[in-house]
Amino acid sequence: MRNRETDFQIELVELQMDHEFLTSSFMGSIAILFGILFTLASIFYGLIGQSAYYLISIVIIIVMFGLVAVIRYMLQRYVKERKKLKDRINELKKEYAW
Repeated sequence: MRNRETDFQIELVELQMDHEFLTSSFMGSIAILFGILFTLASIFYGLIGQSAYYLISIVIIIVMFGLVAVIRYMLQRYVKERKKLKDRINELKKEYAW
């Protein structure tokens, strides 16, 4: 009986570590990407009206849309990974609680 409780605690700690790593890496990446996005947006709005910088403005717009696509992809991946963790939680419930 004691060994079963120890196994459960170890698996629970591993699950918590996976969840913490997933969440912190996702939030850190999103923060960096939003920082880049807002920096580019402020540069873009600073260049509006200056005819010499139209090409730079177009490149910044394209990069901003690319960053939005990357953020969306990362969010979808995060949700997918969270679902996997929830499935592992359900497996632990079935194995140890029922």
